[in-house]
Amino acid sequence: MGILFSKVAFAYYRPRKKQYLRYILEDINLNIAEQDEMIAIVGHTGSGKSTLVQMMNALLLPTAGEVTLFKTKITPTVKLKPIRQKVGLVFQFPEYQIFEENVKKEIMFGPKNFKMPNLEQTALEAAQVMGITDLLERSPFTLSGGQLRKVAIASILATNPDVLILDEPTVGLDPLAKRELLDFLQKLHDDFHKSIIIITHDMEVVSQYIKRVIVLKEGKIIYDGSKKQLFAKDDLMDKYNLNYPSTVKILRALEARFHCGLDVNQHSIEAAYAEICRCFGERHE
Repeated sequence: MGILFSKVAFAYYRPRKKQYLRYILEDINLNIAEQDEMIAIVGHTGSGKSTLVQMMNALLLPTAGEVTLFKTKITPTVKLKPIRQKVGLVFQFPEYQIFEENVKKEIMFGPKNFKMPNLEQTALEAAQVMGITDLLERSPFTLSGGQLRKVAIASILATNPDVLILDEPTVGLDPLAKRELLDFLQKLHDDFHKSIIIITHDMEVVSQYIKRVIVLKEGKIIYDGSKKQLFAKDDLMDKYNLNYPSTVKILRALEARFHCGLDVNQHSIEAAYAEICRCFGERHE
């Protein structure tokens, strides 16, 4: 068991009169395995995505219901440090979690806090993975946004979490840096069986890298399943406040015009091209 939510609700403010209680999350039931998950959490702004992942790391405790992380029920009295080593969280704005005087010390902070051995070697290995060994002596506050994000991820990787959660990790990255980061997360998932959870508004990311999608709307989970089943729905925008990825959009438009039996649920340019060739032939004008 990795992350288990049972009838969970959360409110930031608890008024004296219960009728004025406003839940940010409500009736959340969720089961996430400790290995081999590749999940996107999507939904419009204000739907509760960031609140949900902070509960997965026990930064926030439930107002109602039960959260169990790695077989430990989360209560105000439970020791949270061992759990937070298992569930690493990278915030949307990395400057919120960075405060050391140089990059090396920043990466070492988590392992030191968890009393891990070989701190400098651990920091070096995490920096090598993220390709930032040339930044180790730099102040984090002199770095670009993309570099700062890599430092934040390296600092979490250094603690070797079982589950890695990233809140909007590709925001502000150029296309090359975005692809490199996502390819790295895919490799981390494939080679080390890590469960990766990504909050994103980018449906291209969902289309190309994700297996399972959790859709939040007004604090409730309205969909939890495969991306293929999600993108097969005809009312994606109206019901879920989501858009289709580019390949699905193009294929849906072609199918609407020609009614040729296209399988519109293709998630790469190569797969979309192959499907078009199957229906129209390579020389179709």
